[in-house]
Amino acid sequence: MFEPQGAVPVEIVVSVYGSHLLWQATEGNQWPTAEAAPLTFLRPMPIDRSVKAVLRAAMLAHRHQAHAEIGAEAGALIARQFFGVPLWQPGQCVAGYLPIGAEADPQPLMKALARRGAALVLPVVTDRDSPLLFRAWQPGARLAAGPKGTSHPTDEAALAIPDLLLVPLVAFDRFGGRLGYGAGYYDRTLAALRRTRPIVAVGVGYRAQWHDRLPSEPHDQRLDWIVTECEVVEVKA
Repeated sequence: MFEPQGAVPVEIVVSVYGSHLLWQATEGNQWPTAEAAPLTFLRPMPIDRSVKAVLRAAMLAHRHQAHAEIGAEAGALIARQFFGVPLWQPGQCVAGYLPIGAEADPQPLMKALARRGAALVLPVVTDRDSPLLFRAWQPGARLAAGPKGTSHPTDEAALAIPDLLLVPLVAFDRFGGRLGYGAGYYDRTLAALRRTRPIVAVGVGYRAQWHDRLPSEPHDQRLDWIVTECEVVEVKA
């Protein structure tokens, strides 16, 4: 289990780590309830950049540990969980991603979707403040280098608009909240897509990335589903 390191103010440690570590220490696959944790831990966290930065660092550490322990098997387990519920419909266009660092690997799921006839696309970063674009991709297709270690289809690949997005994350909560890296690409992208058509956003990660309640800002876009190596969760409105 991750242990907080360094000189972090105790009030930040409690608000960030408390119920998450409480739940990590329990067994079973059930989501925690109000009865399973102190009520104070279920209150929405204040939007404070210092708290958010500490939270991101803590959850990245949880993700790194989970990846080291089960990363090799997680992709296949995530694919199995995904197909266990009526989440995807044949003929839909699905946006995946190629994992970097300790991100949960959706490639086994993407390959399985391709075998079932899905049209696959990958995200392309155009500039710092714009939504992502999506270009057609099939496993094994040529890729171009993107920013910060990412890869994406070449400019010759056709542009497409996905029906379903597989979304990488640093942390998630059971209310559809997502913590990313702070650049806002997926928030801008989902906001733009949702203004024009129904879009399903599926967060992909390890169960260790769960947090009881993430900070939320007006521009944050909620996830519709969450898929981990252990379960699939539909976010209720």
